[in-house]
Amino acid sequence: MPRITKERLRHGILTHSLKKIPVEDWPVIPLSKKAPLCGPNIKIVFELIKRTLSITGSVAECGVYRGGTLIPTGIFIQQRRIKKILFRFGSFKGFNHTVHQDIQLGGGFHDKEKKVGGFHRTSYEYVKNKVKEFGLSTRVKLIKGYFNETFSQYRNHRFSFVHLDCDLYQSYQECLTFFYPRLSPGGIILFDEYNDPVKEFSYLSIV
Repeated sequence: MPRITKERLRHGILTHSLKKIPVEDWPVIPLSKKAPLCGPNIKIVFELIKRTLSITGSVAECGVYRGGTLIPTGIFIQQRRIKKILFRFGSFKGFNHTVHQDIQLGGGFHDKEKKVGGFHRTSYEYVKNKVKEFGLSTRVKLIKGYFNETFSQYRNHRFSFVHLDCDLYQSYQECLTFFYPRLSPGGIILFDEYNDPVKEFSYLSIV
């Protein structure tokens, strides 16, 4: 195993030696204490993609931010030679005014990013360059814009696995309204914030 520093992992720098290692075996830096404020368990994502390999349709992720889940998922599909396209939907400019609904409901009281412009420290160009750097341009399709602006362009698509990590009540409602009717039989939707004590009102959109 090559020595990978925290900084190299944090900034997504992939060494030539690391490319040869299955992404499932990459080193993971644990948090110093238990907290819901972290990325998804990427191995759960890998497992659900494997479980839906025979299902018709593409893979989608909503809530890209800086590509922390996108990149390992893309590498996993590439290394496994899975013939599916990864659609990644995101605004790339942070939360819009719909975040006020979560605040009014009480969700995000302890989350400093729950505000207009929260999670804005990213850009389409930043993530696109990262996708290119990792050699995933033929595997990943980035869709820039808020969900209510972009989903209609893909209304004729079918999906086998959808990972929702979009934090907001309104965003989850829009995602479920769009993806559920387009989910192939046997397909799976994964909710990142379901029953999350910090983002406690995200799951209400499912009820």
